[in-house]
Amino acid sequence: MKKIYVIKAIAFVAIFAVLLGVVSKVMTYPADYRNYQWVAGFYEEEEKSLDAVYIGSSNCYSFWSPVTAWEEFGIAVYPYSTNAQPFAAAKHLIKETKKTQPDALFIVNINTIEDNSLKIENIHHLLDYMPLSMNKLALTAHLAEVGELSVSESMELYFPIIRYHDRWDELTPDDFNYTVDGLKGASSYYSFMTESRDISQSYITSDEEAVLDEELTEMVTDLLDYCDEEKVKVLFVTVPRQEDSVEMVQKFNAVNALITSRGYPTLNLNGMTEEIGIDLTKDYYNEKHTNIHGAVKFTRYLSEYLIENYYLEDKRGTEEYASWDFAWEMYRNLLAPYVPDVELDGAHLADALEAPADLTTSMDEKQVYVTWSPVEGADGYRIYRKTGDEGNWQQITEVSECSYADEEAITSKGGWYFYTVVPYYEENGEKYYGDFSYMGAEIITL
Repeated sequence: MKKIYVIKAIAFVAIFAVLLGVVSKVMTYPADYRNYQWVAGFYEEEEKSLDAVYIGSSNCYSFWSPVTAWEEFGIAVYPYSTNAQPFAAAKHLIKETKKTQPDALFIVNINTIEDNSLKIENIHHLLDYMPLSMNKLALTAHLAEVGELSVSESMELYFPIIRYHDRWDELTPDDFNYTVDGLKGASSYYSFMTESRDISQSYITSDEEAVLDEELTEMVTDLLDYCDEEKVKVLFVTVPRQEDSVEMVQKFNAVNALITSRGYPTLNLNGMTEEIGIDLTKDYYNEKHTNIHGAVKFTRYLSEYLIENYYLEDKRGTEEYASWDFAWEMYRNLLAPYVPDVELDGAHLADALEAPADLTTSMDEKQVYVTWSPVEGADGYRIYRKTGDEGNWQQITEVSECSYADEEAITSKGGWYFYTVVPYYEENGEKYYGDFSYMGAEIITL
């Protein structure tokens, strides 16, 4: 008889746990839906299929374009990243991703070593969509302790429904059917695609090292001890971004030095924007994150580094990676309103050609006139046009002079257009394209 009661009790607990999990998932509001995509999407990858897992904060998913790396280099590198992901989580996240990707290289971003990454909302970004496991429970306890969270704050990490319980009147059908978009962690949010900011005057570099405090030193040392013990193949990356102070840059330098002293490779890219090809005047959408144009450049640079140093094989054309080909096709369609196709052809880009200056538009009753200043070294210019801010960039012609008259813009039913001009030079029968204005020049013809 007792045995029956025990079985019923276990069954009740199991059913309750399942129901609680379902309700919690529905009620859990993705403060930023991207976090769901990056975390949940990882678990849909085939076991032992990834070349690398990129662990870290928004500096992973805004700088790294996984499907660009796939399309141009044939490597599969997934960003297991979330907004302000705490560096303190890195050890447990390596444990987590090693469950299904034991042979992968682990790339760890160190830009979120600052204390504010341990705010409870930032921890939720990471934990809310991780499947339940002993490792997740250990990570939750660790972050609650390191972040000095209260008992009530800690409890809502274990039971997110505490935080989101009052959302009943906000629920929509989408809350019952979260789906992964299949983009392999590639970013497609509006500001990333559309914004361009000049951070050249506030960008800070330094070669000096700060004195690390005991807590941060212990955190880094603990991670390195784990990597020693488990023989983890790991690369630590610091991305180039605007920092709030020179002291923060020097702290990054010190962390990199500590890691290097332990025999682990680091790639400290602060101060290396020129080598990467990033333009500080337009390749960021805010102070700390590249836009799509900067991300493509960073991805090419890091991909070449990974291939050269870790001998990653080109997997394009293999049946097992068909989902990556499909992800690229979807992403290319998403990019069309924001990125002319020439920018995605890495083999035919020319860093030496500057963007045409003084790009202007004007019109009369018959035509729209596009003019620009000559670019040194250019043999010609490719002209793109799009309708409104949501239309796709379309190549309309190539010219050798520095002007173009577009009669179609007057006779068509559009009325709101953008133009941009890409210089090129010819060599051995091939054309190589230079820089251009991302936003283009606007004109309204109606």
